[in-house]
Amino acid sequence: MDTLMSLLKWMVVIFLLIFLREPVSKYIKKSTSAVDHVHQTAQTSLQLRSYKSLLSLYFQENGKLPDDLGEWLRQEFNLSTGKDAALDAWGQPFVKFVEGGTQGIRSPGPDGVTGTEDDMVSVIVR
Repeated sequence: MDTLMSLLKWMVVIFLLIFLREPVSKYIKKSTSAVDHVHQTAQTSLQLRSYKSLLSLYFQENGKLPDDLGEWLRQEFNLSTGKDAALDAWGQPFVKFVEGGTQGIRSPGPDGVTGTEDDMVSVIVR
């Protein structure tokens, strides 16, 4: 009887492992994706804050933002990590913008499209 109960317990465990593998796998992927999103958002936010102070000084001295923002970011923020300072955490280039009297830089955000709701913006001049 004990052997039969042990066999049934193992069969239930095997059944659960086989049939729950896919839902558990999807849950783990979603959790990892959410953590990655939070990390990438925080990293890009930190980049924007770091760039803002030097870009403000550049604007005060030159009356405009750098013509080639990407090249300027690479020169000013030469990262020893080997990461390209001109790219946000999603691998998209930062872009400068002018809207009326407001100038700044933006990350296209997770969707990679500039001008959408998920953009991250740093205003340099109002």
